[in-house]
Amino acid sequence: MLLSSLSLFITLFAITNPVGNAAIFVALTQGVTRDEVVKLSIKTGIATFLTLQASIIFGYPLLQAIGVSMNAFKFAGGLILLRVGFSLFSGTPDKSNYNEDEHKAQMGNLAVSPLAIPLIAGPGAMVSVIHFAHTMPQNLLSIMSVIAVTAAISLIVAACLYATTTHAFSRIMRNASVVGVITRLCGLFIISIASQMILIAIKLFFF
Repeated sequence: MLLSSLSLFITLFAITNPVGNAAIFVALTQGVTRDEVVKLSIKTGIATFLTLQASIIFGYPLLQAIGVSMNAFKFAGGLILLRVGFSLFSGTPDKSNYNEDEHKAQMGNLAVSPLAIPLIAGPGAMVSVIHFAHTMPQNLLSIMSVIAVTAAISLIVAACLYATTTHAFSRIMRNASVVGVITRLCGLFIISIASQMILIAIKLFFF
C-alpha cells in the first residue's frame, strides 16, 4: 500500500511538474498584483484537486459505460504519457495547444484553464489517477490514500505557485537552466512510467 501510494505520488509529481509550471505561471501573471497571484495559486490548487478527484470517481465507470477495457486504456494512456514525457525531455513542455493570446483577457478563469487543465492536471495526470485507482485494492484505506496523495500534490502545486510571489523564488524560476534540468528529469520519469504501462498492457493482451 505504502509503495503504491509513493509510486502514485512520484508519478503525479513528475507529470504535474509543479516547479516547471511555476515558471509558466510567472510568465502568465506578468503585471498581475501580488494579491491576485496569491488567489490564483490557491484557486489553481483547488481546481487541480477537484479535477483529479473527478477523474478517480468518474474515470473507470465511464470507461465501462463506453465499453473500453482497462488494458486498452492503459495502452492509450501510456501513449499519452509518452508524448508528455518526450515533450518535457526535449525541453518543450506540452501545453495541449494552449494559445496564450486566446486566454490573455480571461484572468478570472486562469486558475481552471489553462493552469489546472491542461497544464497541471492534464490527460497524463488523469490517466495516472484512473490507472492507480483501478489497480489498488478497493477498500477504504486505498481510497483514502489516493485522496491523500492527490491532496498532497495539489498543495505542492499551490505552494509552488504561491512561492512565485517571493523575490528569491521568482529569480530561480527565471533561470532557464534550473527549470530546464527539472523539466527534463520529470520527462525522463514520465517516459519510464509510460513505457511500463504500455508493456504491461501488451503483455496482458497477448498472454
